[in-house]
Amino acid sequence: MKCKVSHKNYSEFSFEDFLQDDFFISSMKNTTPETSEYWDQFQKENKNLKNFDAAKDFIESINTYHYNLSSYEINKIKQGIHKKKYRRKHNQNLFYWSIGVAASIALLIIFRFTGVENKEIISPKPDIMAFADITKSENKAEDIQLILSDKQTIRLDQEETVITYDTTSISVDKKTITQNETSGFNQLIVPLGKRSILNLSDGTKVWVNADTRLIYPVSFANDVREIFVDGEIYIEVTTDAKRPFVVKTKDLDVRVLGTKFNVTAYNADDEKKIVLVSGSVQINSKKDEKTTRLHPNQMYISGKEQNHIENVDTKKYTSWIDGIYYCENENLGSILQRLARYYGVEITCDLPISKVVFSGKLDLKDNLSDIFNNISFTLPISYVEENGKIMISGIKQ
Repeated sequence: MKCKVSHKNYSEFSFEDFLQDDFFISSMKNTTPETSEYWDQFQKENKNLKNFDAAKDFIESINTYHYNLSSYEINKIKQGIHKKKYRRKHNQNLFYWSIGVAASIALLIIFRFTGVENKEIISPKPDIMAFADITKSENKAEDIQLILSDKQTIRLDQEETVITYDTTSISVDKKTITQNETSGFNQLIVPLGKRSILNLSDGTKVWVNADTRLIYPVSFANDVREIFVDGEIYIEVTTDAKRPFVVKTKDLDVRVLGTKFNVTAYNADDEKKIVLVSGSVQINSKKDEKTTRLHPNQMYISGKEQNHIENVDTKKYTSWIDGIYYCENENLGSILQRLARYYGVEITCDLPISKVVFSGKLDLKDNLSDIFNNISFTLPISYVEENGKIMISGIKQ
């Protein structure tokens, strides 16, 4: 079936007009000889193609994801399209929202432009936080997943994997993938009981703990290097004075040039922790809009009520990358939560015993029964394994 050519006056269209036009979006996403001829003629007849080029580049550059919008969301977004611009508090960047609906696909994209007031729109840059929100899922797969695009997911069944990016390819367990098979953002999803090491194209190395989702671009921008994490990572950032490195979480942004630090930021947990091993980091809290500078051997804690800094032994918070867990006056309930994630099993505990504190060194290369036996030398506990679950209880004196 042929696609009918539009007879609208596109020469007067703004950037937003193009992204609301079904014919434009459909012809950019599904080119036919007829639409290609139409737009070639349009470009020959018009001198000012800035808005057309920006809209075309945007449609071609983003990785499209299916997202079902409610009528309420669609109306809200359409209202936002007619607002030319708005200024965020403490930020001079201009943000624009657009929506295009074509070929029965609803797109929800949040994107950012840099510039100053009264300047025309230039090419958009997809936003990693918007991507993280759009692609969020409740997938509880047992294998590590490397998602290269909406059509290509690599599943890895090992407990620990090493993934390495360079300028042209990706190495995954001795398999090489060319960059043209990937999208703008990739995702690494590490389930319970698994871990991974990720070597990024700039030389930065990331240890990814269990139950963690990490999002990162295939290649970093010229002005900034950004990744998103929901979970726990230890990261050694390669120094690049021209491109600061930003680790984004739901509640915090951590900005650095080159350093080593640990991020524990599970969305499901009330507390988020940043532990600095070396260098310096700047933490921006999205809750209270405050900026904090962290120094080596310090831990920043973001809780429900307030944020604060503690002096710590960093080894306690980073030794998991070597398969060791140091506990120092820590509640058993907190220890069991970390063990449940690391080993990928469900652990329950009686409330009274969960509040008992424990100090010691746990070798995560041991099996769980050995670990619980070691804990029982200090604490009066017993454990029962049933149907793949472990139940911890206190021994009556």
